[in-house]
Amino acid sequence: KEFIINDYDLDLLILDNCFSIHDNYDSDLELIYEYYDINNNLLLKDEFFRYLKSNIKAYFIVYTIDSSKNESEKKKYKIEINDTIPPIITYTENINIDVSEISSFDIENYIKITDNYDKNPSYSVCYYDENNIEIFDLEAYFELNLAFFVKILVFDKYLNYGDEITLNVFITDTISPTLVVNNIEIEDIDVKNFNLHSYISYSDNIDKDLNLKVYLYQNNELIEIIKNDFNSKLIIYFKESLNYTYFIEVKDKAGNITQSEYKTIKIIDKTAPNIKLENLKEIKNIKDLNIKITDNYSKIIYIEYYLNDQLVDFNELENLNIGEYKIKIKVMDEVGNISELEKEIKIVEKEVINNNNININFDLLNNQNYYYLLIIGIFLISIVILIYRILKSKKKEIKYKN
Repeated sequence: KEFIINDYDLDLLILDNCFSIHDNYDSDLELIYEYYDINNNLLLKDEFFRYLKSNIKAYFIVYTIDSSKNESEKKKYKIEINDTIPPIITYTENINIDVSEISSFDIENYIKITDNYDKNPSYSVCYYDENNIEIFDLEAYFELNLAFFVKILVFDKYLNYGDEITLNVFITDTISPTLVVNNIEIEDIDVKNFNLHSYISYSDNIDKDLNLKVYLYQNNELIEIIKNDFNSKLIIYFKESLNYTYFIEVKDKAGNITQSEYKTIKIIDKTAPNIKLENLKEIKNIKDLNIKITDNYSKIIYIEYYLNDQLVDFNELENLNIGEYKIKIKVMDEVGNISELEKEIKIVEKEVINNNNININFDLLNNQNYYYLLIIGIFLISIVILIYRILKSKKKEIKYKN
């Protein structure tokens, strides 16, 4: 009542070889078949065998009729296919997807599984990174990597397993990095601690190590494209001038580029001008003072001189009398930073002794210090007497020799 046939033997099946018939009088009898599907729908012979190629069960009825029109008993038989063939999978070996498709990635969109007798064959899938380590959180992996591979094993409900296949998946990154850039405003006293990353932020959907460039401009002219050592190089420029403009460019490994808008850089000058006075001990003229006034950024817009707390014109101080004075210098740069320096100076006589020649400055006569004059007079008289004695001694020596 039942035939069990291996699927691979179906094409070799000849039903006539499965039966024997005989009759008392007729020797040449033929078998007559009626073919039915599982739902008892009548099929033609060709339809019946095609049906068995995709359906596990079917029925047929067999009987015969002799020449006298005597009909044999109709017998019903079931044919059941023993499924031994695993499912067939067709696939794309190398899969390229856009990074924007990551969230909706479904391996079923890239494979097709068919089976003769199982309408819904099953499969198992595992994801692996490039080091053959299994990936359990695929979405998290997508955020950091651009390639992985998939291993798929298919099987049907009769536990026929196919060969494991491997698919390569490559992600095409078309998303540019995100970038936020702010204007820079920093006081000059803080320039030495400048950190560019306090004013910018950037990120990428895949890459963590982005390529960064700083385009630095002054007066609408490009000064430098800075590709590394950003802080140290920018600090050098920030110590030279107060105003710049800049923009940032970031690029990921896939070549996606994001550029910011132009932003301003403003160095706030909080440092007052520097005043240095040299030759302060004793000078013969106030112009002998070595005055050095410098500023880190700005122009000096005014300089005031005070002598003993009185505002004076520096060019009118050439003829100061001998004595001690208090000088104050007040300086302001163009942004309003003010410096003051106050020092004591001493004006001395303009006498110079050089190569045994004596030059007397008669400005001494204008001084009321008579003791000082007396000492000078005695000193000069002593020198004259000494010279006289030396000359007199020389004459005596000459006379004796003669």
